Amino acid sequence: MKKGDRLRTAWDGKHYEIAGYWEGRVVLSPLDLGEEQCLMFTKGEVGQLLATAELMRVGCEW
Repeated sequence: MKKGDRLRTAWDGKHYEIAGYWEGRVVLSPLDLGEEQCLMFTKGEVGQLLATAELMRVGCEW
């Protein structure tokens, strides 16, 4: 995963972009301009969420 990759959460369907990394955590910035809260997970947590389909990689065509 790299900066700029986009993900969608299964629990609320919101779209996020990887903004970067901070203190060993992946920072996910919301793409909805009305949402101000970022998400932060360790790389291991992101891998686990992807494996269980709680997070899904998405392209630009939504």
